Amino acid sequence: MRSFNILVISILISGCATSNYFVATGSRADGTVEVACNYDMFNICKHDGSPNGSSAAGQACRSWGYDGARSFGGYTNQPRYDGTGQVRILYQCYGDPEK
Repeated sequence: MRSFNILVISILISGCATSNYFVATGSRADGTVEVACNYDMFNICKHDGSPNGSSAAGQACRSWGYDGARSFGGYTNQPRYDGTGQVRILYQCYGDPEK
């Protein structure tokens, strides 16, 4: 019975989890990074709308020598027929990568 309760609690907690954004594509030369998040009925993609970008975009830009990333051009939502989908957000790197 105890293991059943732990299983039920784990399922309930995972139902509240949010998916993390990851770098889907990017270009160092253009200074752009597109991050994506996959969602389904248990995982939602939350974006706080801050202009400084997600940590995934900022990390990608900093690895190329830029100072960080800012949201650029909004987002796209690509829902699928089965209730899953993907959100993509485009970011512009800022700073001078050649300094």
